[in-house]
Amino acid sequence: MLLKAALDQPAIEHAIQPIEMLEYETELDSETEDETIANLSKILKAKFKELQTCESLIQKDGTELLDALSRELPSGSISRTTLDRLILFKMTAGAMLEASKEFTIATSKEIENLQQNFSSPNSILKEKMKKKKENFKLLSNGKPRRHETEDDEFFDAIESSSLISADDLSKTSTSSNVSTPVDFNEPISALQKQTEDLEYSFILDRAVNESDETKRLALVTIFALSSYSTIGKRTTKPFNPMLGETFDFDRRNDLGWKSVAEQVSHHPPTSALAAQSLHGWSLNQSYTFTTKVKGRSLCMTPIGGTYVKFHNTNDLFVYEKVSTSTRMTNIMTGNLQTDNYGELCVKNLKTNSKCILKFHESGYFTKTEPRKVSGEVLDSDGKAKFRIEGSWDKSATLFKIDEDENIEEEEIVWKAASLP
Repeated sequence: MLLKAALDQPAIEHAIQPIEMLEYETELDSETEDETIANLSKILKAKFKELQTCESLIQKDGTELLDALSRELPSGSISRTTLDRLILFKMTAGAMLEASKEFTIATSKEIENLQQNFSSPNSILKEKMKKKKENFKLLSNGKPRRHETEDDEFFDAIESSSLISADDLSKTSTSSNVSTPVDFNEPISALQKQTEDLEYSFILDRAVNESDETKRLALVTIFALSSYSTIGKRTTKPFNPMLGETFDFDRRNDLGWKSVAEQVSHHPPTSALAAQSLHGWSLNQSYTFTTKVKGRSLCMTPIGGTYVKFHNTNDLFVYEKVSTSTRMTNIMTGNLQTDNYGELCVKNLKTNSKCILKFHESGYFTKTEPRKVSGEVLDSDGKAKFRIEGSWDKSATLFKIDEDENIEEEEIVWKAASLP
């Protein structure tokens, strides 16, 4: 009976129907402006070819298996196990091909929906630029935006050569040489924003008077971390200063320090900051920021360094800032999200001790706490003395650990102040 059931099954070559590529090539071959859609189409085509190869192998192996069984039938030596495997092979092959076909159809439909509904950040910028240029054309034709009395009449800014076209933006992946409309900026200059790094200078005041050299390093690291506290809530860019422009900030009466920031280069934009404190520390830093547009993200990478010197101990701490990325989380509403990623390495050049603070990059498929940072303070021998954990936009906790990494003490050193 089992042999009869096996022979009554349809042949493999009839059970497996070839899937024609032509059913889906039309949608996959259509050109799109978005690089993501193009890459997805290439991946789908490659997977489809693999599926066809798998289909051919199943047909070939299935036919050979049937031929072998046909030759062995007259001898009557076919075992029950062989017949069971034959039936299982045919059922599995048919199910696999059917599921693969359904997956391919569903993926093709999804690509079609993406092509119809996808709107890139460049498209949003194009729409904004289009509206602004329409307003500029009205002004150039002598038509103000509103008409009331002469004293109350308001004229918008005239069109200037600094405004870019949407085509120019779509042709380049870097925005460091691109001028954008004024509403893309926050009402401060890059020099003022750089001075904001000194907001939590009390951490350096405390570190100067700390006797433990590894704890001094830990406090300087937390000070470096505090400069990122407002980045998550401010997604616009500051104004680019003019070459030679300076910004002086004197807080000696209340905080004990004075700073001077200057724009030292225009292409590429580079700014420098020098600060002196009455409490015995000085800070110098210079950074060149390069920006690149990658899909729906704007990535900003700082190139340069920060130097903090304690005059009573001659400690010299040096570190480089991590990269910042602003991406559009919802292309329909235009919601933006800013994140920092990479490793912040603070070194004491006098003692060769260092602290490596990792900015954990959040993602859809990770269980990492958003905006989490963690790291260890290592002495000159590479032994961990302190551990730092927290969030770069909220707080930082310092843990003193022993040789077995057991916690001896813990303290919340820094908490971000609320914005006005």
